[in-house]
This record gives sequence, C-alpha cells and structure tokens, in this order.
Amino acid sequence: MCLIVFAYKQHPEYNLILVANRDEQYTRPTESLHHWDSPAGIIAGRDSLRGGTWLGIARNGHFSAITNHRNGLRRSSSTHSRGLLTTNFLSSSISAQNYAESINQTNVPYDGFNLMVADSSGLFYVSDDSRHYLQLQPGIHGLSNARLNTDWPKTRQQKQQLEEHIRTGHPDSQALIRMMGNPLRYPDELLPDTHVGIDIERALSSSFIQLAHYGTRATTLVMQDYQGNTRIIEQNYTATSIDEKIEYELKVAPFGGSQIAEPATDSAGHIPAP
Repeated sequence: MCLIVFAYKQHPEYNLILVANRDEQYTRPTESLHHWDSPAGIIAGRDSLRGGTWLGIARNGHFSAITNHRNGLRRSSSTHSRGLLTTNFLSSSISAQNYAESINQTNVPYDGFNLMVADSSGLFYVSDDSRHYLQLQPGIHGLSNARLNTDWPKTRQQKQQLEEHIRTGHPDSQALIRMMGNPLRYPDELLPDTHVGIDIERALSSSFIQLAHYGTRATTLVMQDYQGNTRIIEQNYTATSIDEKIEYELKVAPFGGSQIAEPATDSAGHIPAP
C-alpha cells in the first residue's frame, strides 16, 4: 500500500472506514483478494513473489496494512519481505499491541515500513525507525510513504475528502473508491523531498498513479460497524483500465471494541486533523 486514509470511531454507524491504494510494478505477480488456503482464515491479496500481503483481515479478528517508507538515501538490501509483517500478524493469535511491541523491538533488517495492526484491543502503528509503537486514538488519519499523518498533499487532500464523505451520513462505497482515483499531481513547491529526484516526486505525488511500468494496482475499502460486521472490497486496475472488483463480508470482534467515540469538532464544526 502506498496511500491509506481512514476514519476510526468517527461515524455513528461505522467503527472503521478505511480506503487504500496499492502502488506497484505492473509486472509484479499478484493474487487478488481471496480466501487463503494457507495460512487459513485470511482474506487478502497476496504478493506471489514473496508471499506477503499489503492489506488483509483474518477471521480471528486481526487486521493489518503496510506501506513502505520512501527514502532514496537508503538502498534496499533486506531479504525479509515487509509483506510478511502483515501476514505473520494475520495468521497469529498474539494481540495487536503485543505484536506492535515485538516488531518495535525486532532486530530483523526489514526495509523501511509503516505497519498498522488492529484487533479488539485497539489499532496500533509502528514504523521501522521508531523506538515506540503508537496506539491510535479516534480520528481521521492518513498514511503514505512517510510516517503516520505526515502532511503530504495527497494525504491531506484524501483525509479532507474522507471527512466530507463521513458528513454525508451514510458513506457510499463506490464514491469512496472513486475518491482514491484522483490523478492530480501537485505543484513542486508542495512536494516532499525523499531524495529520489523531482521527476519521481512529481510522478508519485498523485493519489492514483498510472505510469508506463508502475502504478496503482488496486483500491481497497474496509468498512466495519460497531457490531463487527465487516465489508472489504478490492477494485483492481491494469495499466490501462479498470479490472475485476472483489467483495467479502464477515463478522469479527470490532477493532478497538464496540464503544462509540464522539467525533471532536472545531468551532466551525469540522473534525480537526489529528
């Protein structure tokens, strides 16, 4: 995943509303969203090359998603796939908090990552270079190829769009998926410097990326209510067109429990950025 925005306990009906884009080389072999045979109980897409996943949910109530941390000064050297961080949690019985703590303390040399894990105990975030994991509080959050809630233009824009969808009352799944299809590139003065050069920064600045050999391969939507009824939809894309759409529904223990948090608002009635 390269862009994730989500509202956690910010809607009267939905405990979690999360929408995410996965950006990858078009030639990288991938299995679309499906029930896994092994490890059993997982619903996720799968990287056929390394065996991991970028986002998934398990019938034991575990949820996980990951993005890479872009830094052109660091050369990729790890033989340990980041995608196994998500797979290992989804197939485990360890709590999300304990898993985040164990990853925070690991000496395994993964390439740069931002990892989210969730279960009934809460929603947690950990990155490769942090000395602490974070338990997320109710709010609207964004995660791209930098640390959680880093104010990149596309992350800020999609958080604002998600807030607007929430305020409509009942969020529309197709509208949320379309929201992530924005190809707009942002002005140079707004772009981050991740040490990859301005041409690449420009190309990767949009929410939806469509280059010759690399781009947005899928948009995934997760909607869970306070009873744990969970819907996951994956809209796939080729280099030139919209591809198959896949959908599953299941019931698990709600992430972070069933308590509804009242969204905090500012004087103008807007949900403030975390």
